[in-house]
Amino acid sequence: MYNLVRSLRQQGVPINGVGLQTHLTIQYGFPNDLRSNLERFVALGVAVAITEIDVRMPLPVDSSKLSTQADYYKRVWDTCHAVSRCVEFTTWGFTDRHSWVPDAFNGQGAACLFDSSLRPKPAYTRINP
Repeated sequence: MYNLVRSLRQQGVPINGVGLQTHLTIQYGFPNDLRSNLERFVALGVAVAITEIDVRMPLPVDSSKLSTQADYYKRVWDTCHAVSRCVEFTTWGFTDRHSWVPDAFNGQGAACLFDSSLRPKPAYTRINP
């Protein structure tokens, strides 16, 4: 995608921004190159946005998994705030009750900031202190 945006911008195509879908899962580790990836797009002269974020986990949910999930959300939040032209942070859904994850990833879920009873999870309080 980076090469495509770079090439199109070099040709004068008016691309002003790039959105990144950030569907993470706790069992594969955090993408430590997220900030450098956002910054290289910014260096092309475009704004960047986290247009979809959720952080799924293997079920059942436990406090350790919720803590890791909260850490991932906070790290993406902080990364967006640290990059000068990161202009948006949008979650993909807000409650586990209506999440797309269990239908797409067997045995996984609990990806949103609110549980199925609409109670805020630790991830919510980490990005909204």
